[in-house]
Amino acid sequence: MSDLAGWVRDGLLQILPDGLDFIPAGLPDWALLLAASIVILVVIGLILNKILDVIRKSRKGFRDSGRVLGGGPIEDPSPATKEGQAAIQRRLDQFRAESTEQNAKIEAILAAVSPPAEATTLGVEEEAAKKDAVIDLVSDTAPAAIEAAQVFAAGDVRAGFDSLEQEARSAETEAAVKWRRLGALATGVDTARARTAYEQAFELRPEDFWTCVELARLRRQAGDLSASGEAAIAAEKVARTDRERFIADTGLGDVLVKAGDLSGATARFEASLKVSERLAETNPGSAEAQRDLIVSYAKLGEVVPHQGWWSRGLAVCERLAAEGRLAPTDAWMLDELRERAAGEA
Repeated sequence: MSDLAGWVRDGLLQILPDGLDFIPAGLPDWALLLAASIVILVVIGLILNKILDVIRKSRKGFRDSGRVLGGGPIEDPSPATKEGQAAIQRRLDQFRAESTEQNAKIEAILAAVSPPAEATTLGVEEEAAKKDAVIDLVSDTAPAAIEAAQVFAAGDVRAGFDSLEQEARSAETEAAVKWRRLGALATGVDTARARTAYEQAFELRPEDFWTCVELARLRRQAGDLSASGEAAIAAEKVARTDRERFIADTGLGDVLVKAGDLSGATARFEASLKVSERLAETNPGSAEAQRDLIVSYAKLGEVVPHQGWWSRGLAVCERLAAEGRLAPTDAWMLDELRERAAGEA
């Protein structure tokens, strides 16, 4: 019995913080024997957690190795970059090409989780995030994901969201991924659920850039400017590419505009302009880089009026239109910029 008591004492010494080591050290053997069942349960829990962690890492390893063999990147493609958006589109096209049935399912799910026609159009980044979430959903072999995909394809959006939310809340592994997937699918369709999902994902993985960006936007839309600023600053800290830095600066500027700090917003928009000008100069053939330049000019036009910013944005937009590189979804920008530029005269 003394051996068992010694084992329990050693277990408690390992489990408890150093400052509480005096407790098991001073307990008599009979008290330690009473605590044996608790220590055993804790040890079993730790072992199970290790096993689950190994399963999670193995699953990620298989997924990553498949991407490498397919010529793709190891990391998840970022919706915030042109390269990430292209990678997401390639993956979507590959899934669509697998079979007519698969393609029909993907189209049905995309239609179900897309905003209604009268709603505000999603940005290219949010569209890419939604496509990535659909790919993740149709490739997920978990029973809850399979059920949700079938429900979405049948047009029952609320039931699909309910199923995925329940799965995310009970997830032992990759919970942040599941919450982020739900947030992307709900964006533009169920704003409250999208924010809840991104809040949960941010709590679990605050270093994920896109989670920070979307959460900052959703918090700003809800009028929670302090919390929005926190998420926007978090995005700035984890931004790795020039485009991500452009998005982070623009997002912080948007928060400051809402807060009434126009000088602070101007500084942020000027910083994002420097990045967008550099990207546009080094990538003249990139419509995305030219569009980012238009956005920078428009943002500055909002906070520093009568300085010719709208006219500069209009010049870039008209050039894209003349070259046939202005996306149909951006056609509205021409009329908006013309009206704003006329007001500067």
